[in-house]
Amino acid sequence: MYELEMKIEKLCKPKICLVSLPNGFTYSIEHEQLLDESGEEVKLAKKEILLLNLFTKNPNKNISFERIEQYVWGGELTTTENIRALVKRLRKKLPEDAIENQGGIGYRLNYEH
Repeated sequence: MYELEMKIEKLCKPKICLVSLPNGFTYSIEHEQLLDESGEEVKLAKKEILLLNLFTKNPNKNISFERIEQYVWGGELTTTENIRALVKRLRKKLPEDAIENQGGIGYRLNYEH
């Protein structure tokens, strides 16, 4: 399933190239680049990029722990603690409340409206 999804993703260009996040942050899906409010690049690790891509390609949707595991870890098994640790690291690089906890179900990214 993961391999098929990745092949389809490579064939399809994202509909949204630049995502506006709270507090003036932006994320370029095409360049996999996070910029803060002053336009400075915020360095992201590979798994942080994968997680942010997953959020931005699924706007206004709750992303389950299982979906994060499949997408970020490429189908390899991981623990809920590893997923939570990854989310925690990414939250430190994003504006406050950018990633919303969905009550044990997963997470959702808050966009600038």
